[in-house]
Amino acid sequence: MYYSSAQNEGSVSSAGGSGGDPAADYSSGANHVLAVIHQILGHHRALESRYHQARLKLHQRLALLLYKEDCRQVLDWLGNHGEKFLMKNTGIGKNLHKARTYQKSHEHFENVAQNTYTNAEKLLAAAEELARSGECDAEEVLGVARELEAHVAAFAARGDRRRRRLDLAVLLYTHEKEVKL
Repeated sequence: MYYSSAQNEGSVSSAGGSGGDPAADYSSGANHVLAVIHQILGHHRALESRYHQARLKLHQRLALLLYKEDCRQVLDWLGNHGEKFLMKNTGIGKNLHKARTYQKSHEHFENVAQNTYTNAEKLLAAAEELARSGECDAEEVLGVARELEAHVAAFAARGDRRRRRLDLAVLLYTHEKEVKL
């Protein structure tokens, strides 16, 4: 029996791996497991950081694309509707009635265009906010905003010139009518 007892002890100590100290084996194993866990957590943090950076870049790109699309819609309205109206309606009328008709038509057009001007103003304010927040590339946003502002200002100036011509035509025909009386 003594012999079999010694055999069992030997098999236990050889299974432990470090010569019989289970506490040392546990400590060594636990340290290794903790090291692997810390390594995994480090990799997880690095991946999470890269994910957030990529997500931020995508968010910035999306914000810029949405801004550009909104600007394009304003510019499209100016080109497809506003410019066409001004090019098509160049006359001032040959009498007071026709001049007033053109004047009212132009006033209606200006009221419709006011919505576009309001949208452009909001987009210009949004560009400043986007540039200040760092959410988008400031130079690119401000470049798009400058282009929008220039187009809107040029269009508004042409609309104002037409309105002044129509106002002068109505005034002229009104005075002509008074002189004839």
